[in-house]
Amino acid sequence: MEKNYIKYLLISLLIVVLLTGALNYLVDPLLYYQRDKRPFPVLYTEDQRFLIPGLIKNSRSMNTAIIGTSMAGIFRASDVSALLNEKTVKLTVNGATLLEQSYILSRYFDTHPDAKRIIWVIDPMYVDLDPELFTIRSYNYPFFLYDHNKLNLKYLINYAVTTHSIQTIINGFSGIKFYMKTTNLDDIHTWPLDTKTGCKQIMENYNKMSSQHFEVLDPILVPLTNFNELNASINLNRISELAERRKDIQIDLILPPYSIVRYLFENEKKGLNRILDARNALASL
Repeated sequence: MEKNYIKYLLISLLIVVLLTGALNYLVDPLLYYQRDKRPFPVLYTEDQRFLIPGLIKNSRSMNTAIIGTSMAGIFRASDVSALLNEKTVKLTVNGATLLEQSYILSRYFDTHPDAKRIIWVIDPMYVDLDPELFTIRSYNYPFFLYDHNKLNLKYLINYAVTTHSIQTIINGFSGIKFYMKTTNLDDIHTWPLDTKTGCKQIMENYNKMSSQHFEVLDPILVPLTNFNELNASINLNRISELAERRKDIQIDLILPPYSIVRYLFENEKKGLNRILDARNALASL
């Protein structure tokens, strides 16, 4: 009986593995297999690190790319496409270091020989961050999604991918809205539509922050006070190397639109000089 139990257990596990692999292959929620025909419409995930590899693979006709952190979230690919008359894909990642941004752009270059333009929104806050941060966190980074192997077991037999597949199926039948998911690719990585902007809102925030000495800001925003020239040199060299690698591509470096409130906060926390040093370093590229 023990032998039969083990045999049936192994058979059951094999069936579960095969069904899971078949499910993830057919639904393909993260666009790994880049098929045009699929049983369910794609339910895009807002987890950018898991979506970016598929977007790169599925955007071979896109000759313009937007790179950056959440500060590039104000860009909509459709608006940029209309403005430049070029097909645009947005490859921004919230909190991405310059090393991660460089990695994404490098993979985009690998698969887009006809690329024409890169819009790179570089946050001065990230210029002199530790370039090894990306390496340190690599243990949970989805490198397996950049694999070109058709039999990618890390993708086919994966809990996170299976969760995306199940949610995609449910959404296909019931139209249920899942958190951090959308059926419109243009909505990904954008700021909420109800975000209040403009001079009036900035001045209200300025008066509010001034009266409270910026204490309402998240502690994670407390800036570093000293500019790390070595880290900045390593990070900026990567940008230069990518530019040298594809001299046929126009790379537009853009600084994000910080408001006076943020600069006042940085000045309050003795971090304003670091930002100015970062801007000067970018200008020297």
